Amino acid sequence: MNRRKLKKGGYIALISVSIIMVVLIIFLTSAQFIISSGLQGGLTDRLSIEAYSVAETCFDDALILLRSNSSYVGGSLNVADGYCIIVLTDSGPNTKNIQVEGSTLNTYFQTIEAEIEIIETSDTKQIIILSKNRY
Repeated sequence: MNRRKLKKGGYIALISVSIIMVVLIIFLTSAQFIISSGLQGGLTDRLSIEAYSVAETCFDDALILLRSNSSYVGGSLNVADGYCIIVLTDSGPNTKNIQVEGSTLNTYFQTIEAEIEIIETSDTKQIIILSKNRY
């Protein structure tokens, strides 16, 4: 009779350990998924910020190039960790639209659009930013 009780106790212990193992595996798999999703989100945010930084740098370069050459219409530039495309279009007699798209890893893109006014006298050239938006 004691032997039967021991055998039943062994089966109960085995089933209990199996249930605990299944719960533990589910918990660890879920934790791994949550951690990897968080890391991926952080990487995406970082690369998006870098793409904006590239776009902002190219926007500043476009203003410098436009100040030295009134007929500058844009182009592409390589910047530190990415590249950008600059497009300038006339929107009025003394105004231009600037669109700059910055990219990192050819995957993450940020766009800056601005309208500027150019005031040119015989000895100076002023560039005034009328509006500037980030997309």
